[in-house]
Amino acid sequence: MNYAQKIITVRIAEGIGNQLFMYANAYSLSKKFNYDLSIDDKSGYFKNKNSLRTYQLNNFQIDENLANSKHRFDSYLKDLNRKILKKVDKFSSFKKFLLEKKDSLKKTSYYEINLDKYSNQIFLEGHFESEKYFYEYMKNLKNIFKVKESLINNKNKYIDDLTQNNSVSICIRQNRYSEGKLKND
Repeated sequence: MNYAQKIITVRIAEGIGNQLFMYANAYSLSKKFNYDLSIDDKSGYFKNKNSLRTYQLNNFQIDENLANSKHRFDSYLKDLNRKILKKVDKFSSFKKFLLEKKDSLKKTSYYEINLDKYSNQIFLEGHFESEKYFYEYMKNLKNIFKVKESLINNKNKYIDDLTQNNSVSICIRQNRYSEGKLKND
């Protein structure tokens, strides 16, 4: 028997933290259900050309299998087609779009994902911000979420301190929606 190739294409968007969650979930699903994984690094960004946010997963040691143009929705016409396909998909026996579930307040929570009713080509969209989605593959993800050696400046005076000690980084977000805005203080 000749089985069709099974591919999950994850739509990457937003900032680096969200990108890591999106990839981690897609990686785990691809391993658990034996799908190839491809990354759509374009569709989540084409509308916001002036945004400070860009695709950043290329800075890590991931297997970066980028989606070809037929698996991306990276133009206004393709995005319109994506919206139509998502509406039609609701009535399909075997779904092509796996979308993160949200309640009426647009809040999400963990739910078990089963791909039995999905096609061989799945388009994955959502943040999936729970370690429960990828806990089983945590060890693998920790290895591939390491920054590429070529990007580390070994001449930086703090590198030895960071590598020789148990280091912690803390980021405090001032306001979720204030990024890039000027304030009059």
